[in-house]
Amino acid sequence: HLEQDDPAAALAIIEVALTRPYPREEPTLLVLQSIALLRLGRTSESVPVFVHASRAADALLHLADRNVAALDARALALCGIAVTTGDPDRVGYAADAFIQARAVTTAAGVTKASLQLLDQIRRNDHAGILTNLRVT
Repeated sequence: HLEQDDPAAALAIIEVALTRPYPREEPTLLVLQSIALLRLGRTSESVPVFVHASRAADALLHLADRNVAALDARALALCGIAVTTGDPDRVGYAADAFIQARAVTTAAGVTKASLQLLDQIRRNDHAGILTNLRVT
């Protein structure tokens, strides 16, 4: 629903999904929830969810440091934190996480999904904090 420009519907679906016990999916679901909140103009609500997503991804990476989904979720969460707080230092950490993820896999589908979510975050990057971020 985010791609269909319906963040309210996306948020409703994501909130239901977050009630399910899917710890491996939690970081990505939290990133999606954060993006939906951001797109709805609820920036202050999105910040702690981006932070939670980053921490959830870190917890999974502690268990398996080559978990591509967790690496991408961490990178996206850091991008979201950078955009919502104006903290450009987070962009460098996000770039490192994207580099780590691409070192594990460069599968087109994985990269495309990550870039699509990054584009959703960039839609709210009015300060241009992510302008120089390159993800390949």
